[in-house]
Amino acid sequence: MSYVSPIDRLSISQISTPSWSFEQDALHYAEAGIKGIGVWRNKLDALGIPAALAAMDQHGLKCANLVGQIPLAGRMDHLDEELIREGLTVLNVAHTLRTEVVVSIPWDRHGRSPALMRALTLETLQELSPTADRFGLTIALEPVRSPYVDYFHSMQEALSIANELDRRSVGVMLDTWHVWDEDGLELMIRDGVQHICAVQFSGYRVPTRFHNDRLLAGDGAAPNAQIFHWLEDAGFQGWYDLELFSEDIWKMPHEYIVQSTKSWFDSVWS
Repeated sequence: MSYVSPIDRLSISQISTPSWSFEQDALHYAEAGIKGIGVWRNKLDALGIPAALAAMDQHGLKCANLVGQIPLAGRMDHLDEELIREGLTVLNVAHTLRTEVVVSIPWDRHGRSPALMRALTLETLQELSPTADRFGLTIALEPVRSPYVDYFHSMQEALSIANELDRRSVGVMLDTWHVWDEDGLELMIRDGVQHICAVQFSGYRVPTRFHNDRLLAGDGAAPNAQIFHWLEDAGFQGWYDLELFSEDIWKMPHEYIVQSTKSWFDSVWS
């Protein structure tokens, strides 16, 4: 794989600009000099896949990832065949969008033990992996900070599963908002970079008042710039995708969200 400068690997996840349509996202992201778009199903479903592909092609955008929302552990005590069918559908959509990354998490325990959650997650990934392999896709496991889910909170857990399965089709999404303060993060990045297939980021408010209380990337406690340099030094070559959940910032002109993110991101590498 030829090296691409991180300047050209900035993406905006569509949840960051919720008032815009898919077409508006594509137009404004490209106008700001951003090369990638993180696709969310609500906007994709509202427009349709053919028109979404046309919008991305028109503005020279690549699909950095699809937030697939495959609940890998389901809700039952055994493998859910309906879940597998849903997961295969998501993989087909991702393949059509020409992305390489589908973001997924196990979701909540619903009274089940951590051991069972892990076993079910592994079983689902083993069922989905042959199709992901065939499509050249990676299912990216995203740790999510407590209390927003009650299982799978750490990079350590995610890398453990990726190491155990050891397949190209299973990787890790590093979302700085969720894991920036995890002990040993720099070492995990250095030793596990081969499994880190994508990055999401935003600023972290201390204290965080509620889930949709994130900040722009250069603000708050998370050392995003430092984490990005750890990643680049380790050999990461994926997308850096702004994923901004913020009741406050969503009220701002979305052009400001996009342009300020691009300015800050460029400054990280100057």
